[in-house]
Amino acid sequence: DTLDSYGQREIDAILYLVSKYRDEALKQQNTELAEILERVPRQSPRTFREALQFFRIIHFACILDGCHHVTLGRFDKYMYPYYKADINYGKLTEDKAYDLIREFFLSFNKDSDIYSCVQLGDNGQSMVLGGLNEDGSDSYNKLSELCLKACLELKLIDPKINLRVHKGTPLE
Repeated sequence: DTLDSYGQREIDAILYLVSKYRDEALKQQNTELAEILERVPRQSPRTFREALQFFRIIHFACILDGCHHVTLGRFDKYMYPYYKADINYGKLTEDKAYDLIREFFLSFNKDSDIYSCVQLGDNGQSMVLGGLNEDGSDSYNKLSELCLKACLELKLIDPKINLRVHKGTPLE
């Protein structure tokens, strides 16, 4: 077996699993989710909702493959363009974005029993928010704020929030 054929089998397995979830979404008449799962992860996400689903699929696939500590990284940096575009084009409201973030956070706590190397209920996942961009500008944005708000409201173990601060970070 070559690394390429192993990688292709992994990709095929992920796409097969996603197709099963898409079929179940159709069976339950959840056409929005079915349409999203028809697109991602086969293609790049176009919306904030698709980007969240894309991330969760790939993250879950890593866990199934034995990579138990795949952090979310600088979530508010790489997800902000999707959020901002959807807000600007009227595809998303701040309230709906907040609901999606809450659901996203909840999803990290639903499958903690599959993590064999951590305490039950704690999957060790962390998220980085805020800080500075490469050009020295503040990277704290509305998505950072919504993530902090969801974390405070839900009071879940994961994802753990790592807030990067600097002298210009808003005190609130």
